[in-house]
Amino acid sequence: MSPALAAVSEGVRLCRRAAPRLTLVAVAVPLLQSALLGAQLLVLRNFAGALLSAPADRGALLAALAAPALLIVATLVALAVLDNAQTIVRELLTERVRQDAARRMHAAIAALDLVDFDYPETHDRVLRASTTDFRPAQVVRALTTLAAMLLRGAVLAAFVVTLVPLLLPLLLVPAVPVLLVARALAGDRHRLTNRLTPLERRRLYFNRLLTAREPAAEVRAFGLGAYLAARFDELSRARETELRALLRRQWRRMLLGQAAFALAVAGVLAVLAWLFASGRADGAALIAAGVGVAQIAALVGALGYPVGELSEAALFLGDQRAFLESGRVAPTHHDVPVEPLKRLDFDRVSFRYPTRDEAAVERVSLTVEGGQIVAFVGANGSGKTTLAKLAGALFEPTDGAVRWNGTDLRELDRDEVRARIGIVFQDFQTYADTVEANVALLPGADPERVAEALAGAGFAEGELDPGRLIGPEHEGGTALSGGQEQRLAIARAMYRGADLLILDEPTSSLDARAEHGLLAHLRRAGRTTILVSHRLANVAEADRIFVLDGGRVIEEGDHRALMAAGGVYHELYTLQAALYSDGFSFGPS
Repeated sequence: MSPALAAVSEGVRLCRRAAPRLTLVAVAVPLLQSALLGAQLLVLRNFAGALLSAPADRGALLAALAAPALLIVATLVALAVLDNAQTIVRELLTERVRQDAARRMHAAIAALDLVDFDYPETHDRVLRASTTDFRPAQVVRALTTLAAMLLRGAVLAAFVVTLVPLLLPLLLVPAVPVLLVARALAGDRHRLTNRLTPLERRRLYFNRLLTAREPAAEVRAFGLGAYLAARFDELSRARETELRALLRRQWRRMLLGQAAFALAVAGVLAVLAWLFASGRADGAALIAAGVGVAQIAALVGALGYPVGELSEAALFLGDQRAFLESGRVAPTHHDVPVEPLKRLDFDRVSFRYPTRDEAAVERVSLTVEGGQIVAFVGANGSGKTTLAKLAGALFEPTDGAVRWNGTDLRELDRDEVRARIGIVFQDFQTYADTVEANVALLPGADPERVAEALAGAGFAEGELDPGRLIGPEHEGGTALSGGQEQRLAIARAMYRGADLLILDEPTSSLDARAEHGLLAHLRRAGRTTILVSHRLANVAEADRIFVLDGGRVIEEGDHRALMAAGGVYHELYTLQAALYSDGFSFGPS
């Protein structure tokens, strides 16, 4: 299939998928317009014939011209009404296509594995594929415009050829340079966009730093506004340099195409002049044919815009389709039921991030028994968080296996496993929604369970109204303190009633009282819990502590055994305990 036909086919497929009825209306309106145009041309021919053969009597002349004139006015009004209808249908169809494209993009991105986000190419492809606010509108606009123009052109050409058959091959010639140039320009713009995607992502990143709420405090505290604006301007200028080079090339191509188009139209007009001079056609036919040729020339001259838009959109939609298809992951549904957690085993587990040469976790073997509180501790980069994400079925091991009650997680339904796990990430999210929605994260929240989860996370009764909107950047929204946001994230994990809780630095923003209360609640609840923490006071009461270094487990045991061993854990604990000079009880010794 040619690129032009492929572009039309892709546009029709998108529209029919999103709104089949509106698509039919969008096609029917140009058909009606074309039929009216044909009728208008026939009336015009009759009008010209009546004018040329008009009687000398003025009254008879007016009577002969009145009916054709009224019909011309009626068709003009009807065409204007249909133009208005086309505008409305186009807007509605654009919105439907935009919504459908957004839904498919969101589903495809949600299906990506977490590790995919460590590939720069993934972010480039997501940016190119997720232009849902522009390309669908471009497709609908170009497709409906092109359909109307082609139908009108077909009616005009049939009318002109009926009058002057010799013009048939000549009418096709002006369209050739227009179509060739339009396709070339679309390809140029697509290649430029692909080449500039990494630059554009960085440019958008600096723009977000300048405009978003989250970095606003640090930007102002360090006076970064001018620096970030300069970086944004630098990348914008680099983008403009590339764009200028593209526009220079396109300008030359457009001039050549327009010159070829003008010569082709001149050839058609020359043939009409020759037919008139040689008397090979009657005057009325030549007048009507001349009007038709003029309208065809205007249509062909404007044909480049919708063809270029549709060709360009088809290339980008091809990127989107490739992303949607490549982003699909194999179904994770298996026949093995996911039973309540009794034992979680790491069996010689290794994991390597795609952008690193060294393994983040290497040949780790350990066991978490049901109901235990287990801690992963170690220096930054030791592999604690990676190990927690492997336990949470967010990463798949590059070697070895994580087993849930003896079954490899890869043999279980991934969604069912994750439904049994509650995770509080170190970089947790607070959503611009109500407190209740932040805790439940799903429709149909249970108010009693929300209240229990908030209490378990350390909120006093009445401290947070479940209907309170979070986010001061939204109307009626208010801000929470860092500690409140962290406790809200903990309440979210508790609300799930999960078999396994994974808490990555769960108390970094909590005061000592809130921290103690949370850990005491976890102990009373008897839930299987994995704590990831730098603050060893948090883990001193854990049933089992695993000390990691360089992605390996170098020490394991409970607090007393590790302190008695005098190893890395003893050194880290002693250093941290020395920081407390106010008599605070750091934990058992």
